[in-house]
Amino acid sequence: MSAVKGFIAAFSGGCVFLGALYILVPEGKLSKAVKYTVSLCFLCVILSAATVSCNASFPEFTVKDGDFDSERLSADSARLVFEGALTSAGINFSKITVFTDKTEDGGINIIEVYVYTDASSEAVAAVIGSGSYKLVVVNG
Repeated sequence: MSAVKGFIAAFSGGCVFLGALYILVPEGKLSKAVKYTVSLCFLCVILSAATVSCNASFPEFTVKDGDFDSERLSADSARLVFEGALTSAGINFSKITVFTDKTEDGGINIIEVYVYTDASSEAVAAVIGSGSYKLVVVNG
């Protein structure tokens, strides 16, 4: 029964306060915006009175960090970078495959990059070649 009394007290107090504000709303261009704001406040009063009176407990939200260190994500990111570099250099390709490996300290290294293209190996190596990974150009 105390829950009902608490709801009635909170609801009545909120209505009296918002009613007084509603009476003070100026006439003119601003009246619609102020009335809209008062209506939103009224809705909040009803919702807060309902949650206080029924002792509602809301579940806690947990935020889970995404696994952005995964090999697949790193390989896909590297593939997109290689695609952009080859496209901007004017080299046509049909597919790029990136192979990665995890290091002992948890890092991710690119070990091989396969590029399927009709361009020469030298042209592709000039754009995306590096000494840190093996570049394989497959013509076909």
